[in-house]
Amino acid sequence: MSLYDFDGGRNISLSTRRQNVLALLQDGEWHSTAQIGHPAIGGSEGMRRLRELRKMGYPIVKQRHEGHDDWLYQLLPLSVALRERRKKVSP
Repeated sequence: MSLYDFDGGRNISLSTRRQNVLALLQDGEWHSTAQIGHPAIGGSEGMRRLRELRKMGYPIVKQRHEGHDDWLYQLLPLSVALRERRKKVSP
C-alpha cells in the first residue's frame, strides 16, 4: 500500500483523502459509495477512509440505497449521536 494516491497530476495523502470524505459528509445528507469514491473525494480508497473515520469515533450510519445495490452513508450531528448512545446504554 502506498502512502499516496495519484490523482490529476498531484499526490494526495491518505489523511487528505480522509479529510475530503469527512468534508463531504459534514453536510448531514446521505451520500452514496460512488460519491465517496469519486476521484476528487476519496478515490479508490474512499470507503477505507470512511471506515477509518468511524474507528476514530465519527458517528457515521448507513442505510440501503433503495433501488441500487449499494449503501448510503450519513454523518450524524453530535447531539443525535449522543442521544443514540444513551439509548443503547440505558436499561
